[in-house]
Formats: sequence, structure tokens, C-alpha cells
Amino acid sequence: MAILDTLMLAAFLALSAPGGATGFVAHEWIGVAFVGAIVLHLILSWRWVPPAFRRLRHRPDSRTRVNMVLNVALFTSMTVATISGFIISDYASPALGLPTSDEPRWRNVHNMTASFLLAVVGLHVALNWTWIVSATKRYVGGRRRISRGEVAS
Repeated sequence: MAILDTLMLAAFLALSAPGGATGFVAHEWIGVAFVGAIVLHLILSWRWVPPAFRRLRHRPDSRTRVNMVLNVALFTSMTVATISGFIISDYASPALGLPTSDEPRWRNVHNMTASFLLAVVGLHVALNWTWIVSATKRYVGGRRRISRGEVAS
């Protein structure tokens, strides 16, 4: 999960600067791959959802409420950004046989949602920073390094 989350964060950062970091063709294809990563992330994280709703219903502490609001905002915004991105696509959607639109309102929706996502993803990462650090330590620290001259078993 830590590897997927790290890849998603890197992809999100690349997607956040489409004109500069990646160019628009790569931006669109990274966006298409990002949809798959989101689905995989949701599947792997799903065991968190029912307990979170139970906590929200039974003893809603402020962290649980904030986390739920952020996750709903993240899911909703990501969905809107993805759909609007496919609609305004110049490269990926046509290659996939999907209809597109030149309507400027769709581009505005995509750009505004993407800007909002920067803040929401930042807050999501900040709120889950302790988990991120401990997961990273488990992943990196879980592997014993072999020094020179030592034989791996």
C-alpha cells in the first residue's frame, strides 16, 4: 500500500503541472493510469471505510469527522476532475474512442477542481502523516540490509 500511495502522490504532483512537468499528452495518459491507481487504492483501503462510518456514528471525535469530510471531498473532487478531464481530453479520450467537448465551461470545471484538489490532497497527506511515516518505516525498516562479507540466508 505504501508503494501505491507513493506512486499516486508522485503522479498527482506530475499531474498538477500539465504544461511544464509532463506536457499535455503525458498529463492525459498519466491521468488515465491514475484512475486505475485510485480504484486499486480504494479497494485496498476499503476495510477502513465501514469502521470509519461506525466511529462517525457512535463516537464522532473531531479527527474522524475531519478525515471523513476530507475523504468525501477528495473522492468527489477526484471524480469531477477525472470526468471533466476525459471530456476535455485532446489525446487520451479520442485514442480510447471516447467523445470530447471543446466547451470552455468543462475546462474551467476541470481547472477549478484540480486547484481545489491541491489543497485537499495536501490536507489528506498532513492528516495521515503519522500513518505515512510509520508505513514507510515498516516497509523500509522491514528489510534487513546485508553488509559486505555476510551471506544472505
